[in-house]
Amino acid sequence: MKTMDNTKNFDDGSSPQEILEAIKLEEAQRSKGRLKIFLGMAAGVGKTYAMLEEARRLKKEQINVLIGTIESHGRTDIELLMENLPQIPKKILLYKENEFKEMDIDAIINLHPSVVLVDELAHSNIPGSRYEKRWQDVLEILDHGINVYTTLNVQHIDSLSDTITGITGINVREIIPDMIIEKAHSILLIDLTPDELLQRLKEGKIYTACESEIAIQHFFQKNKLTALREIVLRYAADKIDVELSRMISTKDGKNEWRTKEKFLVAISHNRNTHKLIRTTRRLANRLNALWLAVYVKTGTSQNSEEMLQLEKNFKLVQNLGAEVVTIHDPDIAKGIKRVAFQRGITQIFLGRGRKGFCHFFFQGQALINRLSTECRNVDIHVIREDKYRDFDEKKSFSFPMHSKILDYLSISLLVSLIGVSSFVAVSFLGYRIVEFLFLLASAL
Repeated sequence: MKTMDNTKNFDDGSSPQEILEAIKLEEAQRSKGRLKIFLGMAAGVGKTYAMLEEARRLKKEQINVLIGTIESHGRTDIELLMENLPQIPKKILLYKENEFKEMDIDAIINLHPSVVLVDELAHSNIPGSRYEKRWQDVLEILDHGINVYTTLNVQHIDSLSDTITGITGINVREIIPDMIIEKAHSILLIDLTPDELLQRLKEGKIYTACESEIAIQHFFQKNKLTALREIVLRYAADKIDVELSRMISTKDGKNEWRTKEKFLVAISHNRNTHKLIRTTRRLANRLNALWLAVYVKTGTSQNSEEMLQLEKNFKLVQNLGAEVVTIHDPDIAKGIKRVAFQRGITQIFLGRGRKGFCHFFFQGQALINRLSTECRNVDIHVIREDKYRDFDEKKSFSFPMHSKILDYLSISLLVSLIGVSSFVAVSFLGYRIVEFLFLLASAL
């Protein structure tokens, strides 16, 4: 097990305004409850068991601990640990003429225990609940000064979801924003080897026999579990590195460890932007860097599907704890450059599209080259995109009205060059080859 504590520190490199704002934030946080997360690579590693053992230890110390919600799923070891811990009755909700039980937030707030146990942080509540997600319930409980112990699997962390989907081939629908992880005062990593976890699965200690068979055929495969374990261990190590750097810089009164990096990620209405955003966030977290997202509004009209995807991209950025900056400029490179200089950006992240040669050469490549040339003190990173097709790929290639004259001249030059070459070559290549060249030009 590995423990990470989030303790806020100041160093001599902070401005008076930054220190004042940090002190105000600290004072506000003191009145709130503390969040402790028991984190693991998958179901069955022992997160709930470890949380209940901790709760029983606290009870022996005369600390008021209550169970807000824990589902034993028939596991006798969990039920035995729950026996001597008082539980808050759940609220009954009606949905589609069926009764469902959900955690009673009001009862928890009224009883106001020192610590409340809330299992499965990524759980989605039944429609009709006060909030859609359990992590939102937890935020309200914390706001009332109640400490919360909770459990979480690594695949539910938003910034890691695309990586884990690529490994497991399973889209995880229950996602929690990274800002919830950042609010945790303590993260306890519950580690288990893939072999030990698979043995527990075969012994029926995680799911029933039928469910275990299905799990083994899909998610619970040794290669996938090994990859998940590496991800969660690396994630924990990154969190420890960030906290260590803060503690060292404060203790020594120096600023060598404090990062000066500021990241900018250029986003659009492209679905592939999700990967670009998450990649930027992960790198920013590893370097303890500030980051923001920029959307350049060029004036080009967008359909309802594109607008919906853009809103999703904005929401993802906000859920991952960054600011979205929208700027109006017909020139995308100029807009990005302006924000980069205003905000002191040190690294810019761009997506590499999967469109044709013509689009990349005359637009994508031009954007990268211009930013590389005009932002000489800024590093430019180009991140490959996933298999998703962008909305624009469904359309034929066309130039927007705001494109530069250089773009039109480039295409005109290309067509003219092919025309002259074909006129010269027709006498010895034949009209069929010339016709093929024109078709090739049209395809570009």
